[in-house]
Amino acid sequence: MYREFDKYLEKLAGKPAFIASYEQYFRDIENSNTKLAGKSLPTVFHPVVITKKDFQFMKSKAEKMAEILLKTVDIYLNNQEVQDFFEFPATLQEWIEINPGYRFPFPISRYDAFYKDGEYKFCEFNTDGTSGMNEVNTLEEIYLGTETGQDLQKIFSLEMLELRKATLDAILKNYCEFLGKDSLEGSKKPNIAIVDFKESATISEFKVLREVFNKCGVPTEICDARELKYRKGSLWYNNYKIDLIYRRAVTDEMLQNRESITDLIAAYKDGAVCIVGPLRSQIIHSKLIFTFLSNPLAEKYFPNEEIDFIKTHIPRTRRLTSEADLIKEILHNKDYYVLKPHNAYGSKGVYSGSEFSNKEWAEKVESLVESGQHKNYLVQRKIQLPEKEFIIDPQGNKQNFKVSLAPYVFNGKLQGFYTRISEVDVITTNLGGKILPLFVSEK
Repeated sequence: MYREFDKYLEKLAGKPAFIASYEQYFRDIENSNTKLAGKSLPTVFHPVVITKKDFQFMKSKAEKMAEILLKTVDIYLNNQEVQDFFEFPATLQEWIEINPGYRFPFPISRYDAFYKDGEYKFCEFNTDGTSGMNEVNTLEEIYLGTETGQDLQKIFSLEMLELRKATLDAILKNYCEFLGKDSLEGSKKPNIAIVDFKESATISEFKVLREVFNKCGVPTEICDARELKYRKGSLWYNNYKIDLIYRRAVTDEMLQNRESITDLIAAYKDGAVCIVGPLRSQIIHSKLIFTFLSNPLAEKYFPNEEIDFIKTHIPRTRRLTSEADLIKEILHNKDYYVLKPHNAYGSKGVYSGSEFSNKEWAEKVESLVESGQHKNYLVQRKIQLPEKEFIIDPQGNKQNFKVSLAPYVFNGKLQGFYTRISEVDVITTNLGGKILPLFVSEK
């Protein structure tokens, strides 16, 4: 991260222009249509700025990780022993085997990651209903709309990474491949449906994406997965014929509602509609991917160079069992481990040993084992999280936070970052984390 930028910003703090910009920033956020769980976006008036060199470094690592994950999907699809390792339920396995009609099986993804001392480590792969693109771009636009933001943009040549249009570009790329075309030039634009379950949908983000897509000349509607009808070889939402689905409905909810989405699944199986992203993205989204990549079985399928990359960039992860030696290791070295359910999202049920006393940690582990919940859990070696001071008020007072720079990777290419900070090890807005603007300095 760019220390020269931070030093310059600290000198501005407390001055009238900074205070006015600070107040405008939070006022504009409050008045914005972009909300998180119905509330204003949690943030601070201190963006993360990275150098072009840092950007290129993270780009190379994120895209190399994407190559390995792409290979993992092929390995899974072609090897029964790997399918047996994951133990997915029969319905999910059936969905995974449906060919989406394009090559890249997790086209819209975000990797939870940490950049520290020239190292970039990944601890989760979100490839299922990936969100947050509008949140970060909204914060970046509002920041650059302040007097302080405009001045800093000029001085440090700050570049904002546009994610909303990049999302559309990625979706259309997959659609072109689905049609067997190189581009849509001269062709009718597809009717897009942003599909989720209405009780889970991030409607404010969907509305912004619909507006962006429509402005680009691509008709777009927001639809509930249960309201889609398959008739005469096409998928419909009322009288709106759907050519392309941008799937935001997460796979677990689709499985729970599978009796209510039979038309959607039937159209997908028949190739009557292009769905981005495909249901086989669950191979990468499931945290079981980390147990596979950490297992000696993976060494059978990857060359030494890729195994070395995996060991360097992802933490060792195992299934949580009741095995005495494993439980002893976790209890005696709690600060080095994190427990995660392999089928949840939004950091639900994630526990970091360093956040608990010895007694509390022992009780938590024992509770999981005794209740049988441990069968749904993984134990992951904890990554040493980077920390940084951020300005937290108009006068320039600072506070130390842990920082996550999670890359958005669309069709294998880095497009931007979901930047979050937190006082605790589990970095999520559900536990008081904050979302920050991020800019790349061209200096």
